[in-house]
Amino acid sequence: MKIRIVIGLLFGFTIGVFAQDTIQVAPGSTHTFTAQNPVNAATFTWTISPGAYVSATLGNAQTTGNIVFGAINGSTSNLSVVPVSANSCTGNSVQVTLLVTSTPSYSASFSGVAPDVCPVTTTNPGGGMLSATVTVTGNTTGVGPGNPIYIYYTVNGVAASLPVQMTSASQIVSFDLNNPAPGAYAVQIIQIRFGTKSTMTTGPTANTNVDAVPTVDGIF
Repeated sequence: MKIRIVIGLLFGFTIGVFAQDTIQVAPGSTHTFTAQNPVNAATFTWTISPGAYVSATLGNAQTTGNIVFGAINGSTSNLSVVPVSANSCTGNSVQVTLLVTSTPSYSASFSGVAPDVCPVTTTNPGGGMLSATVTVTGNTTGVGPGNPIYIYYTVNGVAASLPVQMTSASQIVSFDLNNPAPGAYAVQIIQIRFGTKSTMTTGPTANTNVDAVPTVDGIF
C-alpha cells in the first residue's frame, strides 16, 4: 500500500509532502496532518516522537488534531502513520521529520502578476489560469525537468488539488483557479518543496480578478 502524508495549516490549508521528507515549521506554529489518498484504510495509527512539539492530539482518524510546536530552533520530531484496514490489517508505516526553524531553506516571491484573468468558455477552454512569475530563493542547485521545485498554493483559502512545478528557480507559472466565477481571487503560496526538503510559508499572495463572460443572445 502506498500512502502519502499531507500537512495542513491551522487555518485549514492542505499542503503536500512525501514520505521521508523533512518538513520545516516555524517556531510556535500549529499544524494538522492528514494521510492523503489512502487505499483500503479504515483507521490510522499516528505516532510522534518527542522533541519539536509541546502538545499533540493524534487520534485514529485520517487527520490528526492540532500539533503545537515549540520555540527551540533545530528541534525535531518524527511523525508516522500506519493505515489499518476494516479487518485490522496494517499497512506500511510512512514517516516524516518535522524540523522547527526560524531560518527556512526556501522562500518565494511573485512578480508580473496578471491583473485580470479571462474566464473558461467554449472558445477559451484554457481560461481561469493566473499567470505570474515565481522566484524561489534558496539552494536550488540541480533544479530541472527531472528535479522540479513543487509549489503548493491556495485559491481564496482553499488548497489546490495539485502543486505547480518549476524547472528553474524563476519562471512564469500558471495557477489553476478551478473554473472560477467572475470576481476577485487571491493565490497564496503555502509550501515550497525541493528534493527532500519542504518549507512551510504563509505567503506570498498574488491578487487578480476574473472577468465576466462576454455574451450575445444570438444572430438575427
